[in-house]
Amino acid sequence: MTFTRTMRRLHRTEATFALSLEQLADRHRAEAEVHHVAKDLAPWSRRHLQDLSSDARRHGLRLARGPGLMAWARVHLARLAADVSDRQLPQSLKLVADLRRAYLHATEVNLYWEMVAQRAQAIEDADLVDTAAVTRSEVVRQRQWLDSMLKTLTPQALAS
Repeated sequence: MTFTRTMRRLHRTEATFALSLEQLADRHRAEAEVHHVAKDLAPWSRRHLQDLSSDARRHGLRLARGPGLMAWARVHLARLAADVSDRQLPQSLKLVADLRRAYLHATEVNLYWEMVAQRAQAIEDADLVDTAAVTRSEVVRQRQWLDSMLKTLTPQALAS
């Protein structure tokens, strides 16, 4: 996989993750902590896209500063598929399923940022190394929150 392709995949995954967090917040308004924290975390991913876009330009790559139409379509189609597969589940398990999907997105985002960080180090791009370090620490915090929510909500959801 080339560096350009990795940057594009990172962008696509980060955009999808930002929209997924927004959708998680909207879909689970009744769960106050999920709603408010997901709403607070989504702008982090939008900022990551802006930073990635700026760094990518120095490498001759033009990436949107926010989620594009394709990201919206991917998230919408994934949501439709989840709605069909989760239709019979109680609300508590729907929440756990949505948290699990967001956690997997965060894990993928983290992996791509790590790959970009390694390449940035190899080519001695200090700005991109710095962007990746800050961004990865935020993605880790996003993922830790999702993990914490899964650990908290899963036992009671599975007991119902």
